[in-house]
Amino acid sequence: IFPPSIPMVVFSFVSGVSVGRLFLGGVIPAFLMTITLMLMVGGYAKKYNYPRQPFPSWRVAFQSLKDAFLPLLTPVILLGGIWLGIFTPTEAAAVAVTYALIIGVFVLRELSFKDVVRVFLETARETSIIAFVVAASALYGWVLMRSGLTIRIAEGLLTVSKSPIVILLIINVFLLIVGCFLDSTVAILILGPILLPVIMKVGLDPVHFGVVMVLNLMIGLLTPPFGIVLFVMCQISGLKFEEVVKATVPFLIPLFVVLILIIFFPGIVTALPNLLM
Repeated sequence: IFPPSIPMVVFSFVSGVSVGRLFLGGVIPAFLMTITLMLMVGGYAKKYNYPRQPFPSWRVAFQSLKDAFLPLLTPVILLGGIWLGIFTPTEAAAVAVTYALIIGVFVLRELSFKDVVRVFLETARETSIIAFVVAASALYGWVLMRSGLTIRIAEGLLTVSKSPIVILLIINVFLLIVGCFLDSTVAILILGPILLPVIMKVGLDPVHFGVVMVLNLMIGLLTPPFGIVLFVMCQISGLKFEEVVKATVPFLIPLFVVLILIIFFPGIVTALPNLLM
């Protein structure tokens, strides 16, 4: 949700919506999720009496900020360059990656030449997979448009209600189900061309819908039976799937609260894009 967000870049590709506006739209929801999750973690820590560490001194805090300063400039360069119009989102990505590479190799010296080669090879492989999916989805979207299926789906939903909120709620329930089974990138590429005509017909802001869709599908990655993040956590932690699901479910509550807030109060999403762009 917080920029730079790959799902938002994918949604931008599908919808033609400015990726800069989508990035800005995700900032406030991301902070809301951070705050609600922090409150929940604090509640858990107090309830179960987790061990506490002393509050860091100003000296420790300053040293931590000093160590993290150069890496933290990466999102500043990425977003600042887009907002100031210095470069396009695509160029911003290239600049941010180059900056991160320089910091990792020459300044912090955490990456060797061998590591860089390995990263390049892995990136090429992953990018080729995504590019193939994107190419196939573009053809799929074109076929959908030519067949008139998107129009019929839009008309079908509009027979249920013409209220933007009702339509958005119906779509969200559908996306929550889809998110349990499909990867977010694939879901956006397949469903984006189908749902966008519906959104436009009821007069919803595509930036608002884009952030709602991305957040919805991200929650889907945490829900059984096929939430990808759950399986990754099982692999990392060595816990059983049922144990991970049981521990994760309470943390879905604050995420759903934020999702409901941005559905009913679009200004949470659109305020920053309208202000800065």
